[in-house]
Amino acid sequence: MPLDREIEYTLSVLAEMGILDPIGERSVSEMRGLMDQLSLVRAHGDTNVIEVDKVIPGPDGDLPVRIYTPSTSGDRMPAIIYFHGGGFVLGNLDSHGHVCRELSAQVGATVISVDYRLAPEHPFPAAINDAYSALCWVAECAKELKIDETKISIAGDSAGANLAAVSAMRARDENGPKINFQLLIYPPADLSRESESRKDNAEGYFLTSEMLAWFYKFYLPAGVASDHPWVSLSYAENLTNLPPTLVITAEYDPLRDEGETLASQLKQAGVDVELVRFDGAIHGFFGPATSIGRTALAMAADRLRTAAGIM
Repeated sequence: MPLDREIEYTLSVLAEMGILDPIGERSVSEMRGLMDQLSLVRAHGDTNVIEVDKVIPGPDGDLPVRIYTPSTSGDRMPAIIYFHGGGFVLGNLDSHGHVCRELSAQVGATVISVDYRLAPEHPFPAAINDAYSALCWVAECAKELKIDETKISIAGDSAGANLAAVSAMRARDENGPKINFQLLIYPPADLSRESESRKDNAEGYFLTSEMLAWFYKFYLPAGVASDHPWVSLSYAENLTNLPPTLVITAEYDPLRDEGETLASQLKQAGVDVELVRFDGAIHGFFGPATSIGRTALAMAADRLRTAAGIM
C-alpha cells in the first residue's frame, strides 16, 4: 500500500526540521534536543485530563512518573502503566504525553507514565529494572492511587513495548502483580537477525537502520548478547501464561517483521493475541497527530476498555 498521505506530509515537515538527517556523529544530547523539538510539534492530545508529576522509589534511587487521570474519575479506576519509546536513549515524560492523555481520556483510566533511566548513562538493564519497579509500585499503592489492582494493564511503544513485555514476563516469574492486558506498539523483538522489513525499510521512513545501530550501541554494554531474552524477546524460553495482548505494527517500519513474529510466538504459546498491521504507516505513527494514528489509538483504547470490563 502507498505511504499514508498525512504521514508523507509529516515526513516532509520532519525533514525540514533536520530530524531526518543522517545520524552520523550526532551526540546523545543533540538527539535529545531534536526529540524535544518533535514533542513541541506533536498534537497535544486530550486536555480534559488531570496531570500530576510524582517521584516514586526506584531500584537505584528516585524514579519520576506522571499520572494522568480523567477529570470525571472516581475510586477503583482501571490503570495503564505506559513506557515511552526512544530506543532506550531518547524520550521522557513530555515526549509521549500526547498519547498518555488520549489513552486516559478514551479508556477512562488512570495512566502512569514512567520516566525510566536512559542509556548511555544507564545502559541495560537499568530501564528494565525501573519499569518492573514502577509496575510493583502501582500495584502496591493501588488504594492511594484510587485504582483497581485487578485491572492493571501495561503498554509501550518501541523500546517501551520491550519494557512492557519484559515486565509481564517478570511479573509471571517473580510472583509479581497480576497484569490484565498488554499493549505492544511496534515492539523490537529480535536484535540478532536482519529481517526483510529491516532491509526494505532501512531508510526513508523515520526510523532507519543507522538509528537502530546508534541506539543499541549505547544501550547494550559489552558482554550482553544480542539474543538475551530481555533484549530480543523472541528468544524468551517461556512465553506462556502472559496476559492478553494487542500487537500493533506498521507496514513501513524496520521493526515490523520481528513484532509480527513475536505475536505469532505468543499465539503458539497459548496467549490470547491480536495482531494488527497498519498499512501505509511508519514507526512512530501511533497517536493523535494523523488520521491513521488516531484510528490505531482508538482501537487500542477499545481493547483496553474491554480488558478492564468497561462497556
